[in-house]
Amino acid sequence: MLELLPAIAVLGSAIAGIYDLKTTNMPDKFIIALALLGVSFYVYNGVVIGDFSLLIQSLLVGGLFAAFGALMYFGGQWGGGDGELLAAIGFLLPTLALNFFINLFFIGAFYTITYSFAVATQKNLYSGFFKRLKGEVRNWHIIFIAVLS
Repeated sequence: MLELLPAIAVLGSAIAGIYDLKTTNMPDKFIIALALLGVSFYVYNGVVIGDFSLLIQSLLVGGLFAAFGALMYFGGQWGGGDGELLAAIGFLLPTLALNFFINLFFIGAFYTITYSFAVATQKNLYSGFFKRLKGEVRNWHIIFIAVLS
């Protein structure tokens, strides 16, 4: 059963992401259900096996992810659903939390840069930017050396 949790997390994230793209909102009940599924599984696992360490780890990681999501939300960087989904993933996959957290930012940075280039290309923002930059910057060699160092 433990092997199903990553698949549930991926499927739940995909559903929430698609819903978010279509409506710019994530359903709170769905994300809460994901988190409760993770906690319920670890409660059941603790009762059957007699070891509640995974439950404690799930609550700890989910709580830390929720706090980080709230920090990002109140800092104006994320929407509320993003932080809630991060917390739900923390409750579902506490043993994979560090890998997930690091990959979240690397993959997110890649998607952000790619999306920025796509929007700039679509709106033809590059031509005006380089023309204005060429007129304002006279000493390219100094900028080149500064960037290399």
